Formats: sequence, C-alpha cells, structure tokens
Amino acid sequence: MSRTDAFVQGAAAEETEDKEKRLRKGTLHFLSSVFANLSTTPAGRMFFLKPRPVDATKSEGDLEYPLTKLLVFTEHKDTIRRGGVASTIKNCAFHVQAHRALLSPESERVAVQPSTAEAPGMDILPYVLLPLAGPEEFDLEDQELLPPALQFLPATKTREPDTVLRLIHVETLLLLCTTRWGRDYMRSNGVYEIVRALHENEQVDKQPPSYKPEHLEDVVLVVRLRPISITGNVYVVYLSFMLLTFRYRTTLIPYVPNPVKSMFPRLGHYTPLSTFAEQADAGLTSTSFDIEANIREGDSRAGLDERGTQEVVEIMRRERVNFDQARLIRQNRILLANGIDPSEQAVEDKQKLSFPVEVLDEIIAITVAKHKDFSRIANISLASYVLRQIALRHFFAMFAPVSSRHWSRCCQIPGIFSWVRKLKCTTDVLTLQPTLLLKLLNLQVVELDFLPDGLATQAQRVKLLLSLLPATLTELRLLNVPRIDTHILGLVAAQCPALETLDVTCIGRFDEGCCWLCFEESSTCIIHSPIPDVYPSIKELSVAFGTALKPLQRLQHVFLGILLSSSDIFDAHFQHRFGPYIMYSDGPIGPDGCGLCVQNHALLVRQDELIAGAMIASILPSLQTISWSTWFAREEEGDESDDRLTTVWIRRADGVIHARREPW
Repeated sequence: MSRTDAFVQGAAAEETEDKEKRLRKGTLHFLSSVFANLSTTPAGRMFFLKPRPVDATKSEGDLEYPLTKLLVFTEHKDTIRRGGVASTIKNCAFHVQAHRALLSPESERVAVQPSTAEAPGMDILPYVLLPLAGPEEFDLEDQELLPPALQFLPATKTREPDTVLRLIHVETLLLLCTTRWGRDYMRSNGVYEIVRALHENEQVDKQPPSYKPEHLEDVVLVVRLRPISITGNVYVVYLSFMLLTFRYRTTLIPYVPNPVKSMFPRLGHYTPLSTFAEQADAGLTSTSFDIEANIREGDSRAGLDERGTQEVVEIMRRERVNFDQARLIRQNRILLANGIDPSEQAVEDKQKLSFPVEVLDEIIAITVAKHKDFSRIANISLASYVLRQIALRHFFAMFAPVSSRHWSRCCQIPGIFSWVRKLKCTTDVLTLQPTLLLKLLNLQVVELDFLPDGLATQAQRVKLLLSLLPATLTELRLLNVPRIDTHILGLVAAQCPALETLDVTCIGRFDEGCCWLCFEESSTCIIHSPIPDVYPSIKELSVAFGTALKPLQRLQHVFLGILLSSSDIFDAHFQHRFGPYIMYSDGPIGPDGCGLCVQNHALLVRQDELIAGAMIASILPSLQTISWSTWFAREEEGDESDDRLTTVWIRRADGVIHARREPW
C-alpha cells in the first residue's frame, strides 16, 4: 500500500470511535508535511504527477495521478493536514508542463511531459478556491462561471482562517497563470470573481509581516485581463499613433487636459533630458562611431575615477552612444539604484502603468506571421527585454536552419530550446551537432528532407536522427527518402509514440527537369514501386506497413509517398515514348501523361489503393485518412493530380471498415 493511501485512511481514523475497527491507529496528519517537503524537488513532484494504477497492489488497470488523493483535504479540520496538502499542491504547480493536467476536469485524459501516459485530469480549481471563498452572493451570470462546487454557497461559509494557508492558495493560482491556456481557463471558470471578493475582504493591516498582499493583487490583475484580438490594420494605426505621441511628447504635454493627466500621473512627472535632445540636434548620435575618438572629444572627465571611466566606456559599447550620453546614462542608473528618479521624484512614489502582455503578444504575432524575415522584427527585438523575448519566441516557433553553422549558432541563443515548436531542415544541417535535438523540449512538428542521402546512408541517418527526437512529437514529415520500408516505419513507431500525423515521401526525387535519360537514372536511385520486387502483392505490403505502424495508437493521418502500381508499368512506360502514344517533348513525362498506361492500368491501381488503405486501417484503430503517391490521380475530390497524390478516407461502422476517395 502506498503512503498516499495510508494518508487517506488516516483521515478516516478519527471518524471511527472503535479503535479495533480502524484501518489505521493514527491519523497520520504529519505525512502531509512529508509530502510537502518531498514535492520541493523535481523528482518528488513527478511522484505526484506521474499516472499510477488506482489499485496500488496491481501493476495494470485504470490510471490516476497520486495528487488527486490529497485534494479533498484542503478544507480538513486539522491545520497540519490542510497546510501540508496546500504546500504540496503549490509545489506541483511549479511544473509548468503539468498545468493542463492540474486544471483539466476528470472527463479529459491528459499526459504530463515527459511521460506519455494519460490519466483523468485532476481538476484542482474547486479545491484551491473553496478555502478562499466566503459567503458573498454573486450575480447569476457570475454564478454560472463558477465550478459547481462553488455555486450558491451557504451564508455560513467561512474562508480559510489561517493567513499563511490563504497566501499559499493565492500563490498556487499565481503559478497557474504562467501559461496562456491556464489564464484563459481560469478566466472562464470564475477565478476572478472569487479572488476579487477575497481581495475586497482581506484586511492587510491585521496580517503578519510575512504576508504579501501584492500576490493577491497580481492574481486579480492577471486573471482579469482578457486577450484582445487585433487585426493588422488596427495594429498599424495603433503603432503609428504611439510613435507620433512619443516623438512629440514634450510638445503635447502642455495641451493634455488635466483629467487625462490625472488618469496617467506619470505624464506630469516626465521631463526629457535636455542633454540628449541637444546632442541629437547637433548630430552627435550615430549608429557607428569610433569609441576612443568620442572619449577624446567628450567633456571633461572631472569626477570620474578609472573605474567610472571603464563603466562609461562599457555603456558606450553596449548602447552605441557617445561619451557624454553614456556618462549621463551611468549617472541616471546610480540615481535609480538609490531610489531617486532622474525626474527628481522618489521611485516608490511614482505610479506604474503596465501594458497588457497579451496585447503585445498579439501585435508581435501578427508582425511575425506576415513577415518571416528577421529584419522586419529586428527593431522590435532591440526595444526592450520583454519585447525581445516575445519577438524571438514567435520568430523561432518555426525554426528552419539552412546550414550546420546556422543550426549551431542559433542554438546558442538563450531560450531558443523552449521556443521552437516546429523544425524544418535537410538532414545534412544536423550532421555536426545532432544531439542538440535533445534540448528542444517543446518540439511538436519536425520536417526532415533526406535529399542529401542515398540508399546506402539512409538507414544510419534515420536511426541517428529519430533516436534524438522527443517522444511527445505529434507530427513528423520525412521528405525525399530513397526507400520506404518497415525499418524506417518501425523506428518512427518506436521513437515517436504520440504521433498523430506522419508523412514519408519518396517520388519527389524523380528528376523530370532534364531529359529522359536523367529521369530513368533518377528512378534507379530510389525504391519508388516496391511491388513486386520487394512485396509480391498489395496484401503483403499492407500487412507489413500496418504492423510496423501498429504501436502508433494515436495516428490519424498517414501519407506514404510510394507508388502501389507495379514497377513493370514504369519500366514498360519508357518503351512507349518511342511509339505513337507519346508525342515528342523537350522533357520526360511519367505514366500519368501516357494514354496507353492510363488506359491499361489506372482502374486496377486505383482499386488497389483503396484496398491497401482499408487493410492498414484495420490495423491502426485511430486512422482517419491515408494518402498514396500515384501515377493515376484524377481531377476530382480526393486526388491532387499536380502533386500525384490520392487520399482515402476511412469510416468504421458496425465493425466494418469503409474506404472511399472523399470525406464521409
């Protein structure tokens, strides 16, 4: 029996008066403190966040997260038990990858990375909010937002009496605000309404010195702010207005009405530094200049010791300003470090105005989506640390290195390993430092082009690269592989069990841009038609491929870029070019452009494609579509003749698998 089960049984010991009938003689309240200390380490947190069988005596069965057994004790009458459980929940919230599992309801099955095992969500929100909820009555609209356990609470409901425990629950909510998904989920489940009522009734004056009311205020602000959808035109107008306002701020401030000034107190305190303005008017600012020359031409160094001079020079190098400007920047920093603002007002007396991060995120996302060139966001990345982090995060969400040097240099950027969601490159780019793939923790989509490889190097390259991909990958594209066989499909199934989409293509290596000889020669470098040389029939090929992909229980969409037509059809096609069926042309054409090949083979090949799709679907329970490369695509739904592609949709009804070339 696990310690969590013993902890649960200990809570029931007090309810049984007959000590002989108790499952546990002691209450075991102290175990909650043990759990809290255990969860302070990453390994300890994973103990509570890794799904385990509901029955600890069995190795198989329904799974659940061990933390769910502790949640009900957030309102237990014993303070030690409540405090330990609250601290354990808070410590588990430090694991950002677990936030979706922590908040999701039990009706949803969620996995916590790096584990791929799924279990019902823990739904901790009611257990965290109940100790913070009081007897306040909410409007009907607000009541509907709340979880069922918090709706229409009685007038006798009291909040958690212990100040420290209330603060722990508030800090848990603040941790759950880390992700965008978490903030949206809490907004839609009434967290703001509960925390707002708590904030209104909290008496800070009567709290101990260790109490931190700003955490409660942070939760109120973060949960209340809602993301704003901004179109490209609105973004341009807004940015232009802000730039013009900033450029002419000194001229506009005297004309700003007093009510507006009262709304933005900082406007009245801002006094631009005349030294900067004068130097700008004199043309002293420049993006490229000689540092030593500017030092010599600068004002007297009176009052600067050797260390001060070095600090000024360092500011010149970093900020790209001249000596006088750098000295002024250093002076302002010293004033700020001592609590004095350059505007001669104490820093703590100034009211701060914060711009919603979600709005900045939307604006930069629009910019990056429209312009993939880094030069378009370079100015944004230089504006501030926050803007730089947001801009780089959106820019590197789709990372497409073009060379080994580009790959290794970009991987030196701090934070890039958590930004990349999609990787797109050729295999030779990763040759020098392939192990960097292990650090891409949030990778979801990978597209690898095997054009630099041949039949001799494919197996070794595939084995190396696939072994370094994360197990949580959901989409994988292997383009221009020389050969598609059970070896490569088996490696994919073993290394990427969470795949939902798989594309493996081959016929893109045909050289149709030159002459018939090059076309024929390129066909000998790949296995484009494995029937009958590799597999004697469609049945054997379907069973082999389906069995190799069987471990992929989530696989929904597959594209296998091989030809199910016999290789003899392709060989015979080269004889047709000398006959009347193919007119003379400057370049080669495939069997899809040969009237005789289409007439003799198209109908049978298209039937085989449907049969192969249905047979593989019988092995893969989640499969919805399967696509093949084909010479005989038509101008109809389900076919893409330009790409030589045909798609088969799968439907399962009454134990029978149906396949056709259009959605069901």
